[in-house]
Amino acid sequence: MRKFHLMGWLLPLAFLLFLAPQRAQGAPEQGETLASSPITILADHLEQRQDQSLVIGQGFVDVRFGDFRVQADQVQINTRTGEGFASGNVEIQDQDSHLYCDRIEFNIFTKRGVMYQVKGNVASTYYVTGERLERLTDEQYKIKGGTLSSCQGDVPSWSFKTQEVVVKLDRYALLKGPSLWVKKIPALYLPLLMVPLSDSLSSRKRSTGLLTPSFSFSDRDGLVTKNSLFWAINDHSDATVSLDYLMKRGLRPDVEYRYAWSKDTHGKLRSSFLHDNDKGGNFFKLEFDHQQKFQNGIEGMAKVDLVSTRNGNKEFEDNVDERTRRYSDTFLNLRKNWENQGVQFYAEYLEGLRSGRRRESSREEVLRKLPEISYAYQATNIPGTPFFFQAESSAVDLYREPRNFRGAQGSGGVNSLIPEKEELVRMDFFPQISMPIRGLPWMTLVPKLGFRETFFSQLEGYAKDSFSRELLVFESRLEGPKSYRTFALNGERFSSIKHLIEPRVTYKYAKTLGSDRSEASDRHMLPFDLIDAYGPQHSLGFSLINRFLAKEKKGDHFASREIARLELSQITHLNRDGVGVDNRKPFSSLNVDLETSIFPFLEFNMDASVNLNEGAMSRNSQQIKAKWPKIGYFTLDRRYFKLSEEDRRFFKKNNKFFRPALLDTFLDNETEEFYRIGLGLEFIRNLNLEFGTRFDASRGKAIENDFGFRYTGSCFELGFGIYHRRDKMEFSFLVSLQGLGTIGKIGKERAFHRP
Repeated sequence: MRKFHLMGWLLPLAFLLFLAPQRAQGAPEQGETLASSPITILADHLEQRQDQSLVIGQGFVDVRFGDFRVQADQVQINTRTGEGFASGNVEIQDQDSHLYCDRIEFNIFTKRGVMYQVKGNVASTYYVTGERLERLTDEQYKIKGGTLSSCQGDVPSWSFKTQEVVVKLDRYALLKGPSLWVKKIPALYLPLLMVPLSDSLSSRKRSTGLLTPSFSFSDRDGLVTKNSLFWAINDHSDATVSLDYLMKRGLRPDVEYRYAWSKDTHGKLRSSFLHDNDKGGNFFKLEFDHQQKFQNGIEGMAKVDLVSTRNGNKEFEDNVDERTRRYSDTFLNLRKNWENQGVQFYAEYLEGLRSGRRRESSREEVLRKLPEISYAYQATNIPGTPFFFQAESSAVDLYREPRNFRGAQGSGGVNSLIPEKEELVRMDFFPQISMPIRGLPWMTLVPKLGFRETFFSQLEGYAKDSFSRELLVFESRLEGPKSYRTFALNGERFSSIKHLIEPRVTYKYAKTLGSDRSEASDRHMLPFDLIDAYGPQHSLGFSLINRFLAKEKKGDHFASREIARLELSQITHLNRDGVGVDNRKPFSSLNVDLETSIFPFLEFNMDASVNLNEGAMSRNSQQIKAKWPKIGYFTLDRRYFKLSEEDRRFFKKNNKFFRPALLDTFLDNETEEFYRIGLGLEFIRNLNLEFGTRFDASRGKAIENDFGFRYTGSCFELGFGIYHRRDKMEFSFLVSLQGLGTIGKIGKERAFHRP
C-alpha cells in the first residue's frame, strides 16, 4: 500500500466541496487551514498519468482531510478539466454525515456532481436513501426516488417516501408526492410538502416558510385549525401571519410582528379579529409592547392593550392568567435615574374587562392617569451632619368612571354618594429627614420626621373646587438585637445549621394639621391610590424574622444557603379614633409567612393571617412544588379567604364609601377557597402522563381540568389531550417527528401547573 501527500489538493477537495458543502462554505475552525491540515491518500495502487492529466487510485482507496474521509475501490480525476468519479463501495464521512453510494461523478471546478444508490445519515439527524442525488448549485440539491426519516433501522418507525426531493440548505426541503409510512404501513399521502430546515441545520439562520398546522376540537368552537406563515423579514425583525379556522365561530386572522432593532430597542405587535358566526358580535385584540434605552440614559417602556367589549381572552385564551385578568392596561413609562435621584413620566389607561358572570349592578371601571410626573430623592447624608434627607413628589391628573352605572334609588341608597364620573388634579410633596442611630448595643434605630402636603383640584365629581391635606408624619424603625445559635449536624449533606433571629419594631404616627377630620376626607371619599388613602394613623408594628442558614456540601467544599425563612408580624392601632371610618379593634391580624427549600426536589411556602379578635384564620395559602427526575412532579397551590364578622359589619356600616362591585365581592363571597393542582408521572419508560385542575372548594365546583398523554420514542413523539372547563370541552393531539417539526399541542399553557 502506498501513502501519497498530494500537494495539488484537487482530488480530495472534490469530495469536500460536493459532499460536505456546509463545511466547505463555512469558515475554517480556529487553528485549521488548508495548509495546516494535510491531505493524505492511501491506496493499494496509485498512478499519475501526466500526459492525460489523470490521477488514478485503485484497490482500497482512502482519502483524508481533517475530519473528512472518503473510501472507495476506485478513484479517478482529470486535473485539467476537473472531472472525476469514485466507484465501488464508496463511503463518505465527516463530523455530521455518513453516506454510502455505488458511484459518484463530480467536477471540482463547477462543484457539481451526481451520486447513485445513496443511503446513510445527513446532519446527524436524517437517514436518507435515494436512487440519484444531484448537486444543482452550491446550496441546492435534488434527490430522486428516495426516503427520509430520523429513525434508525431497516424498517424505521416512520419515514417519508418521495418521488423527488429538492433541498435548499439552511432553508427548506420540498418533497414532491410524499407518503408517510409507519413501519411498513402507509399512513398519509400528500401531493406536496415543504419542511423548513433552518432549525435543524443551522440555529443561526431563520427562513421564511409555512409552519406546521395545529388541530383541536371542542364542543363550543368545533374543529379548530391554526395555519401560520413565518416571515423572516430581515436580520432584526420577523413576523408570523396566521389564519385560524373555527368551524362554529368563523375565521380569525392573527398577525404578530417582532423586532430587535438593537440590543436596547425591541418589542412586538400582535393583532387578531374574529366575527362570531355563532353568537354574533366581534372579538378583536391589539397588543403592543416596546422597550427602549436612549443614549442619554432615559429608559422607556410602552404598552398598548386594547380588547373588544366582549372579552376574547375569556373566550379563547388557554393561559389561565390571560383568561382571568380583569383589566386591560395601556401605559407609557419614561424614567431617568441618577446616583441618588430619579424622575418618571407615567401615563396609564386602565379599563375593566367584562367577565359575563357579574351582577347587573356590577360596573367595570375606567381608571386614567394622564399623565403622572414623579420625582424621588433617595436618603442622602447632609454634609457635616448626622441627618439624611429624602423626598418624594408627584403631580397627576386622575380620572375614573364606572361602566354600566346604575344609580341608587333615592337619596339614601348605597350608591347615592358615588358620582358617575370623577376627575381631579393632585400634587403631592413628601420631604423627610432621618437620623440613623447605630451606637446602641446590637441594635439600630432610625427615626424619621416628615411633612406631607397634598393639593387637590376637583374638576368633576363631588365638589368642583380645590382643597388640600397637610400631615405631620413621624416614623421610627428599630432593628435588633440579633441573636443566633448554630447546631452541628456533621451529616453527609449538611454540616451545620444556623438559626438567626431578627426582631423589628416600627412606629408610625401621622396627624392632620388643623382639624381632626380634614376637608379632603369629607370631599374626596374614594381614594384613587395609596397617596389618596394615606391619612391620620397611629400604629405600632412588630415583626420577628427567623432565618435558617445551612452549610451544604457542594463538591469538595461547603457553601452557605438559606433553607428556610419564617416571619411573624402584627400591627397595633394605638388610637382608633384617628383612623377615619375604620373604628375597629386595635389589633390587626397576625401575619405568618414561611418559605422553605431544604431539598432540591421540594419547595414549600405558606402565608396566613390569623384574626386574634375572633380566633379564626382569615387568609391562608400554601404552595408545594415537588419534582423527582424520572418519576414525576406534584404541585399544589391553595388560596383561602374568609371575611371576618368584624369586617363584614364594617363594610355594611360604611357601604356609602365603597363601590357596588367591591361590596358584591366582599359581602356575597364571605368565604373563598381555591385549589390549583398539577400532577405528572414519567416513571414508565417513554410515557408521560399529566393532570391539572383548578377547583373552587367554596362552591364545590371544578373550574377546569386538563389531562395530557405523551409517548416519546427514539425519533418521534405522540400526544393526546382533553381539556374541560365550565363552558368548553376540547380535544387536542400532538405529532412530533424529530428533525421535521411538530403538529398540534397539548396543555403547554393550561392547568398543568408544572414546577
